[in-house]
Amino acid sequence: MEHTFSSKVILFPRIPTTFRTPIIGMFIGAFLAAFLNKEFWPRKVKLKPALLSFFAGILVGFGTFLASGCTTRHLIIGIPALLADSWLSAVGIVGGIWIGTQFIKWMVGRE
Repeated sequence: MEHTFSSKVILFPRIPTTFRTPIIGMFIGAFLAAFLNKEFWPRKVKLKPALLSFFAGILVGFGTFLASGCTTRHLIIGIPALLADSWLSAVGIVGGIWIGTQFIKWMVGRE
């Protein structure tokens, strides 16, 4: 039986409440812990590294989607079980790391 709610969810509408609550709570809890311990201070963010990190995170999420699951599952469970998709994912992970390091070296060399 599917539950429907009459109120419209604005923040993370496609993520179920069981996952949405810990995600939001993680950010709020980390902010409160840093603020209450006087370890939080706003600082100027450099745009180039922030954008690079943002797009790298998107690529990691896309790669996880393409690899049909978490990399931990593939590397710890799939390879010892000799699963072909896990071996292919491991090759993709190593290749992605190599490409990523080459890209970072190229970006640093341009400065």
